[in-house]
Amino acid sequence: MRNTALVRRGIETVTFLFAAFSGFLKNVAPPDEIHPGFATGTASFAVLALLLFVSSLRPGGAKSIRRGRWLTVGMLLLATSLASSVIYTVILERYTFAYPPEGIRSTYVRGAGYTSAAARLASEGLAPSAIVAKFGGLQNRELVWSPESLQRARAILLVSYLTMVLAIAAAVFCFLEARS
Repeated sequence: MRNTALVRRGIETVTFLFAAFSGFLKNVAPPDEIHPGFATGTASFAVLALLLFVSSLRPGGAKSIRRGRWLTVGMLLLATSLASSVIYTVILERYTFAYPPEGIRSTYVRGAGYTSAAARLASEGLAPSAIVAKFGGLQNRELVWSPESLQRARAILLVSYLTMVLAIAAAVFCFLEARS
């Protein structure tokens, strides 16, 4: 029963983290056109596993770590979370675009490098959304960026998002354990 209560507490904590601050962590997730909810779902499970791991290190558990160590690790993770948040913002801007060019828009993943035909349009100063429109819309995105380029961009977005979320969660968990 103790493990069930611990998992329940963990799920409640993870749910709170993803709902806190107007759902910030969920709202900044990379676009998931192919697998909706994959990034936030993966992050949620990883955060739960991290919480359970950190909880197992508390005094009286498998190992005993002093308060000062929790605070030191928490500060390092806080710095990591701030740095990874800035990096993620840059990556999110680099590998996404809004479409359509006018009106109500959604965000989509764009590739790391244009195809040769699309590169010519980009060199003329056209925005990614305008280039996609010239190639016939979202269904023809692979004419603007290669499938490999789009896949690489999705992977980069996912890894950078997970790094940011796990660093934030780990810092929070370390500070909570330091107070225990």
